[in-house]
Amino acid sequence: MLNMRKYIYFDEISSTNDYIKENYNNLFDLDIVVAKHQTKGRGRLSRDWFDNSNSILLSMLIKPERDILIQLIPLVASAAVYKFLKKYVEDVKIKWPNDLLLNGKKIAGILVEAKYLTKLEYVVIGIGINLNDERFVSEIENKATSLFKVTKQKYDSTEMYEGLSDALRNEYMLFCNNQSDFLSVNRLNSAVINKDVLLEVDNKLKNVKVLDILDDGTILVNIDSQNKSFSSGEITLNKNYIEKE
Repeated sequence: MLNMRKYIYFDEISSTNDYIKENYNNLFDLDIVVAKHQTKGRGRLSRDWFDNSNSILLSMLIKPERDILIQLIPLVASAAVYKFLKKYVEDVKIKWPNDLLLNGKKIAGILVEAKYLTKLEYVVIGIGINLNDERFVSEIENKATSLFKVTKQKYDSTEMYEGLSDALRNEYMLFCNNQSDFLSVNRLNSAVINKDVLLEVDNKLKNVKVLDILDDGTILVNIDSQNKSFSSGEITLNKNYIEKE
């Protein structure tokens, strides 16, 4: 049954993902935690997430009743965020495995974390979307954008939190019922498929061509004249979009 609680809201918190991880025993499946500002927000590989209270910052708790393939969850979340953003803007692309781009610049990031004991205890999906940001700190100014910067419109944060919460819950429920089109959404709107990119492999950047996203969520690339799949890795699209923040 779909959890109808809207969300748990904080004006300020260290991290919405951390709050869920610390309190998951007292929270319900599909609970969503929202914050106006995070003091210790982060992305993948412990990178900082920059926000100035103009972003959508939320995390959703999953308490699965059965084992799920964790590496598919970022793609499920990406599909949800893509569908949400497409209501407002056109040129949205998904940069495997955890970023969304608008007009070639990062507008959203996803961080998925999980805990195993004797079984999978929980999964947390953290999402940050640049909403009403008018400018960014210098180190990301050239590779980040926001809905406001593209549309020149300001957005009501409560309306946007609710819309994204609904989109994320709905996409996950479709996934659980094998009804989600998340794989085709990721493939058809990929920023990397059929592109020559740099992929970090064994702490080295390698020139590869991305061929496909496979059904298990891994990425298929041609590297050193061989086709190989990777379940994780950092991709650099071009000199103007460098992931090393």
